[in-house]
Amino acid sequence: MLCNDEDQLMSKNQNKAGLLGLGKVGTNLLFLHKPEVDRFRFHWISDSKHIHRSKSPYGFSKKECIRIIKRRKLNSTIQGCDRYNFEKANEQASLLKDLVADDKANWLIFDATFTNKQNDFTIANAMMGCKAYCAANKTTWADYDLCAILLRKARKNDTLLGLNTTVGVWLNQMEIIPIIMRNVNAGQVKIWKRDNSSFNLFFTKIGSGLTVQKTVRQLEGSGYLDAPGPEALLTEVNDQTMKAHIAANICGLMQAIKPVFNDLPLTETSDSISATELANWHLEGRRSKNYPALVSTVCVDLRNASVDYQIQFTQLPKSHPLAKDYHGKCAMAIDPTTATFSWSRKRPASHAPLVRSGYGGPKRTAEKLLEEASRAAIISLRKSREITSPILVLAALEKNESAAKRLEKELAQTL
Repeated sequence: MLCNDEDQLMSKNQNKAGLLGLGKVGTNLLFLHKPEVDRFRFHWISDSKHIHRSKSPYGFSKKECIRIIKRRKLNSTIQGCDRYNFEKANEQASLLKDLVADDKANWLIFDATFTNKQNDFTIANAMMGCKAYCAANKTTWADYDLCAILLRKARKNDTLLGLNTTVGVWLNQMEIIPIIMRNVNAGQVKIWKRDNSSFNLFFTKIGSGLTVQKTVRQLEGSGYLDAPGPEALLTEVNDQTMKAHIAANICGLMQAIKPVFNDLPLTETSDSISATELANWHLEGRRSKNYPALVSTVCVDLRNASVDYQIQFTQLPKSHPLAKDYHGKCAMAIDPTTATFSWSRKRPASHAPLVRSGYGGPKRTAEKLLEEASRAAIISLRKSREITSPILVLAALEKNESAAKRLEKELAQTL
């Protein structure tokens, strides 16, 4: 029997939570999770082959979460939980639907997986109807049609979507961009993104005089490259490309305009991504008073009802707000010089763009997922039908949540 103190503890954790993925983000999330203060407790945790479900009606304790992390690779049953095995995504989705079926509206889902867009969609689709779905995976949201389906189903089933970690948690892009898209009513908005910390650190070190070989070794040693080896740089380009797709998809879906991707050659001279060639190209650009970098650009033009975007190694002129070193950081700039917003008149062309930069990493991503879920836990869609968007920050605005209101006020004053 539970003691009175634990009974009181459980009464504060009315929401149940499930975690998908036990990689770097997932394990950081479990280490950071504090059952005694968070508004939820984990009742199941899924890796790539198994679902571990707590036998307790109150979910896993912190010690049990850590035990799962340490023992899951031993392929043995873990005391205090049931284990379900699966081979394919549809089997996993079916098991998960059964686990949340009784009180689906009280479940918070953390998705820290990375497989492929169809598998990720299968799982996300099965979780629509839960209270919130906080996603760190990218593949589904980078596909316009699948992203549109999930947004529509989330709205229909009253599921809040925490999408900030899909494109770079440290810049709050999926909070800033939806607020801007909700408030812009005419003109053009341009978004530039240097949201790959690996390349930004590469360019900084090369520019400081470090050799290519030492730079690559340092990036590998510091964990900046997802897949060390000959394909490392291409993997990083693919990562930033997916983030550009997601940002453009959210912009397009909120404006009812299908985005158009301009699939340009990656560099101005070559489609290859050799570290040596890239270093030479960057140094040559610096000597010409430019700043060569990997840049994603999204242009929302309401005058022509278009959303165009691209990603390219390009020469940023010295006057560009992102034309400088970002030592292991990600960065973005938003310039709505011709746009008008519901919060203000057309701003003067001389006004400086909004610029944000910051560090990333698995720990910060896990922290943001926990923050998103805590915010979602206190927002109810079912008792208040005036909520018009399932995107968490927009629902929070409509509920007059203080953090969302502060961000909107800051954007209104800046833009």
